[in-house]
Amino acid sequence: METIELVTATHCGVPRGVEDRYRQVVSEVTAIPLLGIDTRRQATARAMKRFADRGLWSFVDRSGRSWQMTSYAEMPVRTAVGRGAIEGQADRAARRRRRHRDRLHRTA
Repeated sequence: METIELVTATHCGVPRGVEDRYRQVVSEVTAIPLLGIDTRRQATARAMKRFADRGLWSFVDRSGRSWQMTSYAEMPVRTAVGRGAIEGQADRAARRRRRHRDRLHRTA
């Protein structure tokens, strides 16, 4: 019984480990374009290299379709960079509103 539990626990940890490696790669490569150092395409290329270095070549979705990382890597990079840009713009707008409000209070 102990062997079955050990094998089951190990098997359940495999998908989580792959998912963690995938998310780690995406978070590592998206930081650089958000800083304005690289482009989104360069980040995608860097993600592909890191996926390959970590042995992530393809995955199978719930319906059993096999996907190559080349066809799937750009989407999370594009999404993360886009969200970062939107958040940055929202933060700048909020700072401008606070400065404007502070100026109004000082003149009143």
